[in-house]
Amino acid sequence: MRFELFIATRYLRAKRRQAFIGVITGISILGVAAGVASLIVALAINNGFRQDLQSPPARLNRHISLLRIQSDGISDWRPSSTNCPSSRT
Repeated sequence: MRFELFIATRYLRAKRRQAFIGVITGISILGVAAGVASLIVALAINNGFRQDLQSPPARLNRHISLLRIQSDGISDWRPSSTNCPSSRT
């Protein structure tokens, strides 16, 4: 028998006077297994949402799309002297 299995069976099988310790061991093993399973499920759900949000259809369906029609920029960007408060003297 391999060493790991020997140690596992030694502590999982309780003697007659230590039956309560065997029950506690079983409950703790089930608790650890449930915790690991819930973490695996949570990580899988999180990974699925990340892939869903980063997929190309999700990136292309925007509410507003800003497009530049002309590449000449703003031609009259200098403020007029009547509208600019810094030009008043």
